[in-house]
Amino acid sequence: MASTPRPFALAPPPAIFQQRRVDVLLSLQQAAQQIASILELDELLDTIVHRIAVDFGCIESSILLVDGDEFHLAAVHGCTQSNKGERWPVTEGLSAQVVATGKSYYAPDVTQELLYRACEPHTRSEVIIPLTVRDQIIGVFGASHHDVDAFPRAQIEILKALAGHIAVAVDNAQRFQDERRQMQRLHEEQGEARRIQQNLLPRTAPSLPGFQLEAE
Repeated sequence: MASTPRPFALAPPPAIFQQRRVDVLLSLQQAAQQIASILELDELLDTIVHRIAVDFGCIESSILLVDGDEFHLAAVHGCTQSNKGERWPVTEGLSAQVVATGKSYYAPDVTQELLYRACEPHTRSEVIIPLTVRDQIIGVFGASHHDVDAFPRAQIEILKALAGHIAVAVDNAQRFQDERRQMQRLHEEQGEARRIQQNLLPRTAPSLPGFQLEAE
């Protein structure tokens, strides 16, 4: 009696999926803890884009901060066409749509997107997530891949969750940076006031006939 052929396994066993999910969640937790511990803004942003690009297998990741009517490319990993520090109008690209709507946007095939602002020539899919603090969008986080439709829904949800930690960490780092600048400016103003005060005081005691002046 011929045995019935077993169906070809098209997917890994459930246990493998479960382990992958656990690994991703652990990575998310570690990333969130690392992000929360960094107060230097540049170090924070560079760490974020590098770690996400490595952990999620993206060819490119970036953080754009909104500065008035411009996007400021505050951090980027894996992009050869744009450099950190570049600026362009906040009305350009898919990021502009995300800022305008306040909602994440996933482009499974960027060649079909009229608003797509190209970075790498081989990019095929991209996800862009707003960075929101106290109902205000301070920037966007973007991740790209060279495969079409490379971001599963579960991965996008994880990136959204991570974006919440990123937004809070960026806001904290900006506040820390502003406070440090204010303290530095205050110290400089106090130093200048002391110099002005010292210049107003006589350097030597005045000479008055018949009097002997002593300073204590």
